[in-house]
Amino acid sequence: MADVIVTSQFCGPPNSGNGGYCCGLLAADITGPATAVLKARIPLDVSLQLEIGEQAAQLADDQGNIIGVGRAAASSDLPTVPPPPSQVEAIAAEARHVGHTARYHPICFTCGPEREEGEGLRIFPGQIEGAELGHLACPWTPHPNFAGSDGLMPPEVIWGALDCPGYFHGLSERGVTVPCSGL
Repeated sequence: MADVIVTSQFCGPPNSGNGGYCCGLLAADITGPATAVLKARIPLDVSLQLEIGEQAAQLADDQGNIIGVGRAAASSDLPTVPPPPSQVEAIAAEARHVGHTARYHPICFTCGPEREEGEGLRIFPGQIEGAELGHLACPWTPHPNFAGSDGLMPPEVIWGALDCPGYFHGLSERGVTVPCSGL
């Protein structure tokens, strides 16, 4: 068991850990495809207990309540990845990011426009012109501040990078262009 602290830098909503980042913590030591589920809001700036088992992990709060679970997944559970857009298409799609015109979580680790380069990921996916509804893209170059000692992006940062694009995909697929209350 390891003690971990999700600092406020890694928030999604203002008072909760970014879902992708926290799921990445749960999946980091699982070999191969993984799935992770958060069962409660992830508190910030407090000690949490991360228990890593064989192909599974659990995150518990200071009361011992399980607040997140990660497990190995089958490759067949993974979605089919659509063909990537060109760089030009990704840049144009970013201009259509709904967060540019509607407030979501301006300080979110992944998609917060109020985050500075190197302090947040600043990922702003938008609909690709002419693509199926919900097929989003944006350019992103990971900032070196997030690299591990090996120079690579750790799993929690990669999962964090996928969190909000997945959320905005769901909104776009349903034709929603304004924020839902209570996010």
